[in-house]
Amino acid sequence: MTILEKNIQALLSGVNEPLGNKLLNFIQNKTCSRFSIDENLNIYDKTHNVFMYENLEEELNFFYQSILEKTHRYPFVCIYGIGNALLIKNLSKHYKHLFVFESEIELFILALSTIDLSEELCSGKIYLVDIKEERVDIQLLILFDMKDMFEYLSLYEMFVNNVYYKKFYEDIWHKANELCEKNIKIVIRNLGLNLTISFQCYSH
Repeated sequence: MTILEKNIQALLSGVNEPLGNKLLNFIQNKTCSRFSIDENLNIYDKTHNVFMYENLEEELNFFYQSILEKTHRYPFVCIYGIGNALLIKNLSKHYKHLFVFESEIELFILALSTIDLSEELCSGKIYLVDIKEERVDIQLLILFDMKDMFEYLSLYEMFVNNVYYKKFYEDIWHKANELCEKNIKIVIRNLGLNLTISFQCYSH
C-alpha cells in the first residue's frame, strides 16, 4: 500500500469521508497538472512558475519555531496550507489537535503522497479541512464543539504555513479565518459561554 493509499484509507475510516472520497475520485480520474513535487519535497506551481519554498529547510524551521513560540502550551492550532506536510507532521507532536486548511486538491494529493499522516489522521491529532467542501461549516461546528476544544476556543488563531501561501492565497486564508471565527461564535453562543474572543490571524 502506498503512502497516499494509507492516508486516504485513514480519511475513509470515518475521520473525513468526504475528503477521502474526493481524493480517491481524483486519483482515479485525473492527474496533478498544476503542481509537482521534486525529490527534495519542494513543490512547483506551474501557474505562477515558482517553487513553494525558496529555501525549504530554512523556511520550515522558521515557521516551526515561530508557530511554537506563539502557541506555547496551546492544546490546538489552526494552519492554512498543507504545503509538503513536513511542517504539519513536525508540529503535530506538540498539540492535541492540529487543524489544517487547504483549498487545492492537488496539494492534498502531493502532500499525502509524500508524508504518512495516517496515524495522526486516525487518532484525530491532525484534521484536514477542505475549504471547498460544501459542508465545511458543519465540519467546523463539530470540530470546535468537541469536549476538549470548546473551553479553549478563546485561544483560536489562524497561522499560515509558509510565504508562498501568504503571497498567492491571502484571500482564501482570510476566508478560512472568517469561517472559523463565524463557527466559533456559534459554538460559544450555543453553549452560553461568557468568553471574550479576540481573534487573530497570523501571517508572520
